[in-house]
Amino acid sequence: MFTIVTNPDIFYDDYLPVRIVSREPQIQEIRFSLQPLLEQKKPSPIWIHGEPGSGKTSTVKFILKELEEVGVKGIYINCWEFNSFYSVIDKITEGLLAPKSSRSGYYKFHLFENYTRKRPVVLILDEADKNRDIAKLIYHLSDLRIGMVYISCSLYTLYSLETRSKSRFNGIFIEFKPYNIQDLIEILKERAKFGLHPGTWTLKLLEEIARLSKGDARIAIQTLKNAGDRADHEGAPKISLKYARLGFGRAKSLRKTYRLKKLTDHHRTIYELVKKNPGIISGELWSKYSKCRKPVARRTFTLYLTQLINLGLIRSERARGRSRTFRV
Repeated sequence: MFTIVTNPDIFYDDYLPVRIVSREPQIQEIRFSLQPLLEQKKPSPIWIHGEPGSGKTSTVKFILKELEEVGVKGIYINCWEFNSFYSVIDKITEGLLAPKSSRSGYYKFHLFENYTRKRPVVLILDEADKNRDIAKLIYHLSDLRIGMVYISCSLYTLYSLETRSKSRFNGIFIEFKPYNIQDLIEILKERAKFGLHPGTWTLKLLEEIARLSKGDARIAIQTLKNAGDRADHEGAPKISLKYARLGFGRAKSLRKTYRLKKLTDHHRTIYELVKKNPGIISGELWSKYSKCRKPVARRTFTLYLTQLINLGLIRSERARGRSRTFRV
């Protein structure tokens, strides 16, 4: 049976491409920064930041695979799922202890510390700003001889830490800027080549998807997959621009729903207040939020608002004086 989408796995977030497009400077900098590990030395920690869909996770996993091939132990943890100090330590030591060990978190931490003295280790904490104990993790992990890589949408989380944890970081920062249209076209070409039936897509289609996606590779890839699925569903012989636009709308909607679901109730409350009050100014937004049940402190509120902006869920514009207005 003829289908346009021949290999759906190519379009999933966890697919690791054989080639990373337009990120060679970042790849070289990360490689250089982790090089001391191969010489039994402690590398400086790395804080990688950039907007969603800018290739941060794929790039780091690409380098992690390279390092594992030369004997480095790689550990990848997403802080959406493991969002506390102890859950991260449990995950790290999963393969070093019997399953469901009742040992304490600090015992497990010291077990990991001993392990790192025998073998080079790279630990990746993706979406690090989602871990409520990130300050504690930075403080304690900085003592270990490991390659430490934090991935986040911004530097705000790091800068907002108390001085004790912030000073312990003492690392380097690597920025991932949004992809340009040509970058996205190259990324989409790779996915189309291996995931779609030959002759069912055109360069014009990829250009349109790249234009719509505004620098976000995840949105672009999911749009192409959605467009192919829609064309398949309707029995079309190829993917037209109509399907690209329909696919983009669905990708954008699903991404927003997914991101909101992963956030806290406080994030969602702030989002709903902005949605119901388009153009609301910062002071008024805080006033409305502070009347909600169990509001967080203003500093935390500002952090959550910044995270919503960095995730592209809320837009911020400068108003009169020092105020800003917000809308979805």
